[in-house]
Parts: sequence; C-alpha cells; structure tokens
Amino acid sequence: GVPGKDQQRLAALVQRLQQQEADAHRARLASRGARPCGHCGALVVPMPTKLWTMAGACSKVCCAKMMGAERYADIEKKVAAEVGVPADDSKAKRLKASVAVPCACGQEYQVPRTYVGTRRPCTHCGQLNVVTES
Repeated sequence: GVPGKDQQRLAALVQRLQQQEADAHRARLASRGARPCGHCGALVVPMPTKLWTMAGACSKVCCAKMMGAERYADIEKKVAAEVGVPADDSKAKRLKASVAVPCACGQEYQVPRTYVGTRRPCTHCGQLNVVTES
C-alpha cells in the first residue's frame, strides 16, 4: 500500500481505540455513581471521605468556586452541613470508619470506607467484591 494511506489508517485505528477506552472508562465511572462536576463538568464519583465530592465537585477548588468562595477551608463547614455530615464528625473519624463486605465464599471482611465504590479482594479467597456503603 501507499505509505501515507497506511499511516492514515493506523492513525484512525489508534483514535478509535482511544475513544473506545475513554467510553469504557466513563461507563465504569457511571456504574460507580459518577456525575459531572458542578463547576467544570469533569466526572466525579461521590466519596464519603471527600465531602466536596458529595457536594457535586471534583476538587476542593471547584467546590469553592461553585459556592463563591476563595478557598475550600472557608466553606468546609457549610459543605459538611449541606451533605449531612454532623458538625463533630472529623475527617480522621470518617477515614477510620470501615464497612463490612460480604463475599460469595461465605465470609465477610472489613475495609475502610474510603474504598466505597471500588472493588476490593476478599481477605479469605481473593475474589474481588464491590464495596458498598451497606
């Protein structure tokens, strides 16, 4: 074949494969509850240990901009109230909390809440299980 045509076909193939991978990634995020950031539109998966994600932002910066603040620290308590986190609930406390994950092997194991929305291996048989809030 013609070298220029071969390069064009290869470039088109690479572009199609990249688009397929991007679509698959978006689908995986959507299956974990992802939604667009209220400021920039990037997909964000809400995580209980990252309050700004529960408020619909992908980052602290976007959360602050969504709420008209200069810095996230200025609005952190307001965000906590909006997403229903008690005022005395500290980040350290949220990070330490764990959830029980049942496995098809009949065992149940504990993982930190930070893994909610991900898949973690059973500590007994190794099977990957989706971690849910309960």
